[in-house]
Amino acid sequence: MSHPSALSASWDVSTSPSLVEMHPGILNIQQVEETYLTLLRLFSNTLGIYQNLRSLRLTQLTLDTQLRDALVSLGRLESLELISCDIVIRSGFLLPLQEFKIGRWWAIVDDEATSSPLNIVSPEALRTLSLGGHQNCGAVLSALTDHSGSCRNLTTLSIELVDSFASLFLAFLERCPQLEKLEILRSGLSGPLGTHLPLAAIPRLQSFKGPRLLAAFFVSGRPVSTMDLSGGSGFKEENKSTKKDSIRDLADIGHASPDVSSFSMAASIPDTLGIITVTSSQWPELRRLCLLLKETPSSPPVEYADIDIDIDELTEEDEDNDEDESLDERTVDLSDNGGMEFPSPRYHNIQLSPDPDEGTLCTFDTLTPGHMYTIYGQVSPPPAPSTTPALRAPNSLRDFIDSICADLVTFPPALESLRLPQSWPVYRGRLPATTEDHHRLVLTLERRLPTLHEVELSDRKWHRYRNAWTDMVTGTKIASLIGSTE
Repeated sequence: MSHPSALSASWDVSTSPSLVEMHPGILNIQQVEETYLTLLRLFSNTLGIYQNLRSLRLTQLTLDTQLRDALVSLGRLESLELISCDIVIRSGFLLPLQEFKIGRWWAIVDDEATSSPLNIVSPEALRTLSLGGHQNCGAVLSALTDHSGSCRNLTTLSIELVDSFASLFLAFLERCPQLEKLEILRSGLSGPLGTHLPLAAIPRLQSFKGPRLLAAFFVSGRPVSTMDLSGGSGFKEENKSTKKDSIRDLADIGHASPDVSSFSMAASIPDTLGIITVTSSQWPELRRLCLLLKETPSSPPVEYADIDIDIDELTEEDEDNDEDESLDERTVDLSDNGGMEFPSPRYHNIQLSPDPDEGTLCTFDTLTPGHMYTIYGQVSPPPAPSTTPALRAPNSLRDFIDSICADLVTFPPALESLRLPQSWPVYRGRLPATTEDHHRLVLTLERRLPTLHEVELSDRKWHRYRNAWTDMVTGTKIASLIGSTE
């Protein structure tokens, strides 16, 4: 009977750097190191026993003759990932993998890449390829490009792009006739890649994720339907344009790829209205829109370091108190409106877990259109229009909500999903969205976008099902206006 581990289909094997360097104070560390290296050699010698392996991830191992021969002997291996591995043997039998990934810890785009080809994976069966920040990324591309066969089955490609193998990368794309998904993980280019990508390259591209300034080059003339531009500009700091013009860049991308139905982008809050307007103009059939909202600093960000504690002033008695296991009975009010100096008496605190003292949970048998209901039967009517003047260039999240509710922005009319998550840091003096803000935003969007069924704002997600919008965390509901006369 075989050992149970021999039946494993997936392994993740990681080693440590030199034990001698990490623990020089241990008297017998040299002996420990030798034993450890013996175990590593044993791993290479016995890996071939595990014939059921289909997925293998190796971190900080040396790919020598023994280990490479062991990989070749794994007849069912489909996926191989090499992280920070030292690849000594650069040629030999090509592994018929469906997925190959190579990268390193703390991946940083590296111009000092190894130039000699790394022949390790066969291009014929390969479906997914990820080249992330390893010095051998260009070497893998070189080997695949020099091979007589094309990557005719490759559908997904992720890469960290640098000057040293940029031209090689473009040549490789011409050998990928079935590529559907391209992701530029990071890019540190000195300048543009050229005026256009040859028509023979990636003719079936459907999804692009990468830097804003590289998007038009890759998507032009391709049937791209999904686009994510949250990857920065694509160029080194000294080569970036002095003025960031996201609106102009989006217009260029829209002309290059007019059939986008799903779009994502990181956006500063003052730019959001313009970005939504241009996306609506360029892609009127857009179904899904996601903007990662970033605040602009009118004041320093809130940091934990603002809490000033002088360690030298701690007395011995204070240190003893640190070990006291008595319960701290202090509390912090984390309700939507608590302590924020904008009272809204109609809205009750939203509770995240049942409280036995609150009585029977509400079953929502009858819902009045536009009203908000908590799981405890608390009801809030539709909010009154905001009296705060809306801004065409909002500076905060709540300003942005006011601008939407004041009809200062035009959304794509067929929009089904609108996601507006918020990134850190949160700046001092900026108030978070309240329950009332969520209430009026959902109702405003529903009136204007009848096909909308998902709204995300900050850290709350609302989904519409039948006659109500439901907060997926708290269970709070907003009765739909659709079908009502209100």
